[in-house]
Amino acid sequence: MLKIAFFDIDGTLAAPYFLTPNGFSAGMPDEKWLEYNHTNKEKTYQWCKSIPQVVRYLQKLKEANVETYVLSCVLTSEEEKAKDLFISEKYPDLFTGIIYVNQDSEKVPQMKKICDEKKIDYKDCELIEDSFRNIIDAITAGFVSKHVTNIIVEDSNE
Repeated sequence: MLKIAFFDIDGTLAAPYFLTPNGFSAGMPDEKWLEYNHTNKEKTYQWCKSIPQVVRYLQKLKEANVETYVLSCVLTSEEEKAKDLFISEKYPDLFTGIIYVNQDSEKVPQMKKICDEKKIDYKDCELIEDSFRNIIDAITAGFVSKHVTNIIVEDSNE
């Protein structure tokens, strides 16, 4: 039975829309991303959209008393503040907590740590992501994992 669900932000909770001089972009190289964050600060995610199917999925999890966590990479404290603001505005009261790591390779170890501390079997925990590498790493470690598009497709079939 599902007890904890972890959600990535970029591409999973946030449909990426970043306004650049050349129009909206879904992303940029790290160097430009750091500059964009420094310029826009907590407003970095102001143009990003929530995904309605993910909102509904989160609401169902909360109704079922599943703990829900954001699990996302950040490169700067400015990015962390921007993501905090996005989550509070687009997903109010839907998360038990927010966890930031410095790189994707830290996500599964962080999930293990939380589940081990709470004495919850990995099979009772889920990762919702847009990165196949993270999904495969989670599945390999014994977690349930879904690509964000699985949530979207499942919602449309209801």
